[in-house]
Amino acid sequence: VTRQERLTWLNENTLTYQTNIKKKHFLNVLGGITFQNSDYEIYSFRTTHIPNESLGMAGMSEGQAGTTTSAKSSWAMLSYLGRVTYNYMSKYYATASFRADGSSRFAKRNRWGYFPSVSLGWRVSNEEFFKNLNIENTISNLKLRVGWGQNGNQRIDRDAPLTLIGTNNENQWYFGNGYSQGYVPTYVGNADIKWETSQQTNVGLDMSFFKNRLAMTVDVYRKKTTDLLIEKNAALATGYEKGWANIGAVRNQGIEITLDATPILTKKWNWTLN
Repeated sequence: VTRQERLTWLNENTLTYQTNIKKKHFLNVLGGITFQNSDYEIYSFRTTHIPNESLGMAGMSEGQAGTTTSAKSSWAMLSYLGRVTYNYMSKYYATASFRADGSSRFAKRNRWGYFPSVSLGWRVSNEEFFKNLNIENTISNLKLRVGWGQNGNQRIDRDAPLTLIGTNNENQWYFGNGYSQGYVPTYVGNADIKWETSQQTNVGLDMSFFKNRLAMTVDVYRKKTTDLLIEKNAALATGYEKGWANIGAVRNQGIEITLDATPILTKKWNWTLN
C-alpha cells in the first residue's frame, strides 16, 4: 500500500504601464513578483504471505510484515522581475529586463540568483532612405536584432546542501535490556553549490518578400552555461556514493535559419510551407 500526496501552488502578480508620446515614443514597463511552493509526502507499507487475500487491506496484519518507508519534503521560490520595452516610430527597439530568483534548494548564502538581459532592434524597412528605393513590393520587411541575456537553473535535490542523518536496521546497538537505535550520516550535503547560469548572445535578421508571401529569419547564437549542477560520484574513502556540485561548463553555438512561404493564397484556400 502506497500513498503519495503533492500540493503545489503558484501565485503570480504583474503590473504593466503603457504609454506613447506624440505617437512616436512607445513605452511599456512591467514589474512583478511571484511565489511558488510545493509540499510532498509519501508513505508505503509492505506485507507478504497474506493467508486470506480476499480480505484485502484488512488482512495485512495476518501476513509477514515487510518494509515501511516514508518521506516528507518541501521547496519554495520567490522571484522579482521587471522589464522595460521602448520603440521609436517602429524603427528602433530596445528592451531591458532583470529578474531575481530565490530558491530554498540552495543554502542561505547562495539562495539568490540575478539574471539580466538586453536586446536592440532596427527595422530598416521603416527608414525613409529605404522607402525611397521603391522596393516595398519586393522586400516587405527588413529588421536587424541583437540580444544578450542570462537565465538560471535550480534543478537539484531539495536537500542537496544539507547533510542528512538517517537510520536502518543495521545501526542498532545493545544497551541494558535491549537494543537502541543508532543514527549515522547518510548523505553529505554541499552548502557551496549555487545557481547554474546560462549566458547567450544572439544576432538576428528578419526579412520578408513579395508582400510577406515569403519570409526568412536567420539567427546566429552562442550560449555558454557555467557552474553546471551535477550529481557526481564521491570518493570511496568518504563512505558516500554521490553528492551535488558545480562542475564545468558547456558551450553551444550555431546558426538557425527559418523559411516561411505561402505559394498559393486565394479566398477559398491557401498553401503554406515552412
